[in-house]
Amino acid sequence: MTCNKIISGIAMTVIVALSACNNDDLTIGKSLTSEADKLQVTSAVFPVATQTVTVDSVVARTSDCYFGRIKDPETGAYITTDFMSQFHILESFELVDENSIVSKENGQVVADSCELLIYLDEASVFCDSMAAMKMRISELATPVEDGRYYYSNFDPVQLGYLRENGLQKTKVFTWADLISTNSQKSADDYHKHIRIPVNEPYTDKAGRTYKNYGTYILQEYYRNPANFRNSEVFIQNICPGFFYEITDGLGFHGKVPYTGLRINYRTISDDSIYNTNIILAGTEEVLQTIRITNEQEKLRELAQDNTCTYLKSPAGLFTEVTIPVDDIMRGHSGDSLLSASLSFQRINSTVTDKTALSVPSNVLLICKDSVDNFFATASLADDVTSFTTSYSASSSQNVYTFGALAPLVTHLAQLKAEGEKSDPQWTTHHPDWNKMLLIPIHLDQVTTTSIYGISNTQTISIQHDMSITSTRLIGGSNNAQAIELKVAYGKYQYNE
Repeated sequence: MTCNKIISGIAMTVIVALSACNNDDLTIGKSLTSEADKLQVTSAVFPVATQTVTVDSVVARTSDCYFGRIKDPETGAYITTDFMSQFHILESFELVDENSIVSKENGQVVADSCELLIYLDEASVFCDSMAAMKMRISELATPVEDGRYYYSNFDPVQLGYLRENGLQKTKVFTWADLISTNSQKSADDYHKHIRIPVNEPYTDKAGRTYKNYGTYILQEYYRNPANFRNSEVFIQNICPGFFYEITDGLGFHGKVPYTGLRINYRTISDDSIYNTNIILAGTEEVLQTIRITNEQEKLRELAQDNTCTYLKSPAGLFTEVTIPVDDIMRGHSGDSLLSASLSFQRINSTVTDKTALSVPSNVLLICKDSVDNFFATASLADDVTSFTTSYSASSSQNVYTFGALAPLVTHLAQLKAEGEKSDPQWTTHHPDWNKMLLIPIHLDQVTTTSIYGISNTQTISIQHDMSITSTRLIGGSNNAQAIELKVAYGKYQYNE
């Protein structure tokens, strides 16, 4: 019976119980099998090598953007996050009849005012609400191409996407939102945001000058509504998007769920004049990119600490894990691998005040050579070459645990065996064949409830964690406390 033979259903029922077994042989015997067929179960423990690896960039496929600059209390390094966003146009988008608009100059429609909006959510725990931050907003000359993925070091400035002499604004802001009134903040529909007025004269690429950017949008609509029939056409022909970057300040970093462009004008109906506006939203339906600037030298210093390993996001540090496949399979060619489990013990942070970085909530364990493709194709964990788990913060655990790694070990053993059939030096040519990476991730999940009241949570997407998190794990080449991979084998003994 080979290591990958399917285990009988009755044997699988004992796998959970086996996770606590020691190295002594366990005979399941009469209670599970007939006298003719007895399943002998043994268990073993193998040390696992880990080390920290630095990451200069990651695939930045995300439904949310992040924005700000902070100083990492662990490294003293500065982390800056900027982003680019486009605007989404519904296919049903339609403005009022041009004749009903009161806001006109020289017979043409104008916007009374116009503003860009950056909505903020979930500031980092160490955010200074009164820290003065300075940003710059720049219009793009051409759209960043859709239909491909971008890394977190993608830089629209260096790559020439910004429009020379295009719309550009600077803005000083704080997380506390000192602009909105208390009554505005207490409204049910209030969402913390940065408001950037763009009311200066605006000149388009054709050399036409408008009262402001909002006037450009309105007149372009009435000139050719077909350019507003969907997001793709609008982005190509009217508004390629904007790049938002931090230029000064320290102490704020938060999530940006969406951006907006609000255009205000007046309309008349039944002899009454109304203040009217439209808001174009930058949401996950259109392309958004993130630029993360980390001090790589500081990260490399942490990675050289062999007394532990690190997890650090965004685009910072991962933990590399070497699965001892050869040791696990040695002497067990006729056995079945019933279970394999691995836990990563977290080391509590020595920082106890509000500057302590958040611990990654969810992590992905994945084959090292498939990481980029996994995130680029928006894959989900398959429980063979990729696995997810959540941080257990209870005082008795404080770990990340993967309890069902037997398919992974079997897969890697088969991968090596197949490779060496045609190439005796296969492992030399594939040095990462048994290497895994432990990566902080963000999970998008939905929960549904059946008519019987049973809740089911389903993961719909996995992305790199772009928030600021950090933790240390037991491990590294100079750590006396070894990480252990626990396995259980099953072998049928047949009586003559």
